[in-house]
Amino acid sequence: MKKTNLKLILFLLFIALFATVETQAQRRVVVRRPSKTVVVTRVPRSRVVYVNRPAPYRRNVVVRALAPARLRLVHRGVTLYYHAGIYYRTHANGYVVVVPPPGFVIPVLPVNYARVALTWGTFFYFNGVFYQEVDDGYKVVKAPEGAIIKTLPEDASKVTIDGKIFYEHNGTLYKKVETEDGFAYEVSGEITE
Repeated sequence: MKKTNLKLILFLLFIALFATVETQAQRRVVVRRPSKTVVVTRVPRSRVVYVNRPAPYRRNVVVRALAPARLRLVHRGVTLYYHAGIYYRTHANGYVVVVPPPGFVIPVLPVNYARVALTWGTFFYFNGVFYQEVDDGYKVVKAPEGAIIKTLPEDASKVTIDGKIFYEHNGTLYKKVETEDGFAYEVSGEITE
């Protein structure tokens, strides 16, 4: 009886020890889900090598006036203007196109958005920006790990990190993956300063 109890206790200790140990790499976060494990890498900008950096698409473009149907959005003291899926901030000579930080809420999604269904929630994607539905509209959120989108924004850059090819847009890293419908891009990490 004592031998069986000792074996049982040792077995339970062994299971508890290895079931709770997680590798804590300095720049990696492992996200476990019932369907798969996704490794999300946080990479310092100093390790990113840009293979091609396309000319900025719509960014740094100053427009003198906005459409009358624009929305004025304020979040944590930051004011942006929104129209047809594009965000603007004031500039000395007018308005400049920007990527919104998480937290801004729009009442309706832009035309041609993509629905991204994940096991833990539904997201919406348009031109490099992810949204999640909230009570008063759609909130800008960080790119969800494991989300797969069909196309990248035109100003996404091809980069290499430790010899592996990724695509970067607004600090989010995507890797090219093959799906049943052809090639797509999966959110696989972020670049940190």
